[in-house]
Parts: sequence; structure tokens; C-alpha cells
Amino acid sequence: MLHAELLSGLVFTDEVIAYVFEMVEKMLNLQESAGYRRIYRMGEEKGEEKGEEKGEKKGEVKGAKKTVRQFLATRFGEQSSDMQDKIQQLTDLALLSEVLPRIFSANTLEDARSIINEILPESPGAKKVAKS
Repeated sequence: MLHAELLSGLVFTDEVIAYVFEMVEKMLNLQESAGYRRIYRMGEEKGEEKGEEKGEKKGEVKGAKKTVRQFLATRFGEQSSDMQDKIQQLTDLALLSEVLPRIFSANTLEDARSIINEILPESPGAKKVAKS
């Protein structure tokens, strides 16, 4: 910049040179620019939206797990603890949404096990919910 300042001194007055360099320095300070602030705000808004969506999904998963586990505990007591544990490990809302309406049709502990084992995928090393 020093060379530009020296060469511009041959054509322009000191005041003009000072003004131009002041404006260039302001333009280079991106954080103060309107464009930068606009982009930053857009990024913040998008981040907030994604955070809200993620929080809502976590809440739905938590609620579905709680409902299924409470049903199992109320209907079948301690005998359903292995199924309750399996439900607690779930994070897939789609699978929980399949289990939820069907589990209420379970009249016996075996019915509940069948429903859970049918819907929930096997994870490596995991076993189906054992029969009592």
C-alpha cells in the first residue's frame, strides 16, 4: 500500500489520498460491512432453525420412548424390563412410530416381544428380546 500512496501523491492531494485509503481500509474490514452482517445473520437464522428442528425431533423420540416404556411397565411389570431397555436404546423416530401404535394391541408379554422383535432391527452383537 505504501507504493500506491507514494505514486498517488503525484496526481492527487493529500486529502483525497487520505479519504480513498480510509475508505479502502473500511471496505477491507469485512465484519463492519453490510454484506458481511447480512450473511452472518442469515447463517445464524439457519443455524437456529436447524437447532430447533433437531430439538423437536429429540423431544418426539424421548416422548415416544417414554410412552412405550410406561405401557410395558404398567401392563407387564418387571418381566418387560429387557424390552424397556431395548426401547430406551432406540433413536430412530420412524421405528418408534411403528412400535407405538402396535404395542397397545399386545395382550400378553409374548405379543409385546413379538411386536418389538418384528419391528426393531438387530444391531451387531445384539440379540432379540428373550422369551421369559
